[in-house]
Amino acid sequence: MREAFEAPQNGQMSPVRSHCAALLERHCGWLIALVLGMAVLFTIGDFGITWDEPVRHFSGVMHGMWFRDLSLSRIDYYWQPDHEHPPMGTLLGGFTRYLVFRKLGLMNDLTACRVQSALFVFALTLALFSLLRPAFGRGVALLAVVATFCLPRMFFDANLYSLDYPLTAISVAAVWAFWKALERPRWMPAAAVLIGLALLTKVNGFFLYFTLYAWFVARHRRNWGALLRRPATDAERAWRSGWLTLTLLPPLVYLLGWPWLWPHPLARLAEYFQLQFGHAVIPTYYMGRTQAPWHYPFVMTLLTVPLAILVPMLTGMVRAPFGSHRALKLFLLLNGLVPLAVLAFLTPCRYDGVRLFLPAFPFLCALSAVGIGELAGLIRRRGPRLAFVGAYACLFLISVWFSLVRYHPHQASYYNELIGGVRGATRAGFETTYWCDGFRDVLDWMNHHRDSVFLIPIGAHVFDRYADLGMTPQNLRILTDSAASGSADYLVLQMRQGLFSAVLWRYCREEQPVFSCGVAGAPLVNVYRVKRPAE
Repeated sequence: MREAFEAPQNGQMSPVRSHCAALLERHCGWLIALVLGMAVLFTIGDFGITWDEPVRHFSGVMHGMWFRDLSLSRIDYYWQPDHEHPPMGTLLGGFTRYLVFRKLGLMNDLTACRVQSALFVFALTLALFSLLRPAFGRGVALLAVVATFCLPRMFFDANLYSLDYPLTAISVAAVWAFWKALERPRWMPAAAVLIGLALLTKVNGFFLYFTLYAWFVARHRRNWGALLRRPATDAERAWRSGWLTLTLLPPLVYLLGWPWLWPHPLARLAEYFQLQFGHAVIPTYYMGRTQAPWHYPFVMTLLTVPLAILVPMLTGMVRAPFGSHRALKLFLLLNGLVPLAVLAFLTPCRYDGVRLFLPAFPFLCALSAVGIGELAGLIRRRGPRLAFVGAYACLFLISVWFSLVRYHPHQASYYNELIGGVRGATRAGFETTYWCDGFRDVLDWMNHHRDSVFLIPIGAHVFDRYADLGMTPQNLRILTDSAASGSADYLVLQMRQGLFSAVLWRYCREEQPVFSCGVAGAPLVNVYRVKRPAE
């Protein structure tokens, strides 16, 4: 398979060209990661403020301020905000805000927080490329990282100040370091620290920890006797050291990295897990019902991955137990399926599109690239093989245009050709949007009607941040309670159908909007004139 994507080396090169080629070969992963990470810096300002970003912003600022006032007695003041999530996904954004906004003045307040996304894109790209290249070659590794970057909903999250993309990036880095540690035990401390950072990002990190721990135990199942006796060989000593590191270091990193836990560790850990496992079920519009059953993550994966990536992905998944490098392919498959299985069978919290199982996609994209590589490898003659690779490259670029570019900056509403895009998905009873990004497109209209009173029953809290950034007037009059609609002039309705009341459904189905903004022919936000009781 490696040969399928690798260019042949014919003829002699000059020493200078040979040296440059060697440098490029050695550091191409770093170069690709740098290019994709820098690319995000040009798009982070395009996206509207999303549902969780006001909370992320406040907590990131507060956490960062604690480092200028290192005091154990002030932990609750600085770390209590947003303590239902660990701090890793917001802490870095607090630092980038301080540097880019406060010190350099290069971006506005919130966009400066989003700069952390570039660092996580860089880390994910480098780790995924480094994981795949030794086994499958540079071409497959490059295709995997580009496919991951260009997944529409993945790209959307990569531009935000949120927790899901940081968790995904750290998870990929941890998986890469862990895979290296299986052959080179000196990498196990790095893998354990990265697992600890995943725990420090979101509760989903625990499922990554359990997955890698189970793989380690299964791989070394014959060495368990070394725990009960003095290790007799270097392999047994390495296994025992790795097991102790994997067992003890991630929880230690987790406890030391979250100051909110320090005053009362056991009580606050219990409070944290109670919050996570007692999370309210958020209604989701799915197949025409306000309920998301167990198959939600699998169906959403099938409907939100572009076909140019999805078809070889399914091929790669089916062929994972066969051919060369079976262990790595099965390892990728396991890490791709566990996030989906967790959401399907272990929690009723199924909402917000693919966001809650985002860590699955780099591994599924890796299998997609492996699938293309194996298909290309079946073609023995070089000419037809190059034609196949070129045809797929053209198809991939066309797919990127229609899925990523056409939907920008509303990739969170992307659905693939199987359901007819976002318009077909909306007609089939799927949520059109969910995270308030469409509100940015209605700001100019609202500013033009600034003397009016607006009823915004879903996601109104993001307008406080728009006002802080000077994008709307501070005195813009907004109501959030539908019961007070008699005092409003306009209803600004985000098409998150899972949160619609009967009154909102009536407006959506029966009334004509006075203004609408959307993507690919589907409305994301509609503005309706509020009907008075007498009308």
